Amino acid sequence: MNTDLLKTISKNLDMHSYLWVILIFLSAILLNRIVQWLLPKIADRLSSKKRLYILPLIPVIRLFIYVCSILLTFNILIEFTLKNLIALFGAIGLVIGFALKDYWSSLIAGIVAIYERIYRPGDWVEIDGTYGEVQSMNLRVLRILTPDDNLVTISHQKIWNKNISNSNSGRQEILCEVNFYINKEYETSIIKRKLYDVALCNPFTQLKNPISIIVSEKPWFTIYKIKAYPIDARYQFQYKSELTEMGKNVLKKMNIKSPQLPFK
Repeated sequence: MNTDLLKTISKNLDMHSYLWVILIFLSAILLNRIVQWLLPKIADRLSSKKRLYILPLIPVIRLFIYVCSILLTFNILIEFTLKNLIALFGAIGLVIGFALKDYWSSLIAGIVAIYERIYRPGDWVEIDGTYGEVQSMNLRVLRILTPDDNLVTISHQKIWNKNISNSNSGRQEILCEVNFYINKEYETSIIKRKLYDVALCNPFTQLKNPISIIVSEKPWFTIYKIKAYPIDARYQFQYKSELTEMGKNVLKKMNIKSPQLPFK
């Protein structure tokens, strides 16, 4: 951006104006840090349902702070006329277009993701092979905590060319599946009833959602799949583990065996 353009569109600035710009800049940083630190703390003290209302507010509030700080800074530095605004945004567009194309694309994708609610903090998503809970979002990237306790940073730009799988999309519950491989000779209805009771009696099962047992036949064995919802998406792995343990114990007491032949 050349100096002649800056001289044309800028106001007559003094030390007082520069101090206000610095104050706005520091205030925006401080407010964003407070929001990013305080709201998750508040959300963790609330119920699971209220937590999923609080967490999605974080990127929206941060975006609001960024926009307000930019507008306030422009109001101090720039003489707002239609001619000046066209010249300013034209110059900024050229700089961004050539030097920061990918970065700008990520920023636009971040705004789209926040507006369309593709994912929000608290959602369990899979993006480009990475699965985990969305911990935080800013305008350029989101951070996902995987089941292995790894914090993965992913650019919002992925929404342009990758499929985004969202397992709960703002809901408290998440569908879990547990498979059991059983020899073909056993009575199907009895096993289905016992596995249904396993899910029904589990203290982590969300009973307002349906429990289903899906049976599929393979050449050498039968697959029984429990499909049920835990009371909170954060308990999904513990829930699957308990369903597996309880189901194996029930099948063992019934003297029901798994296939011994190797299979894929």
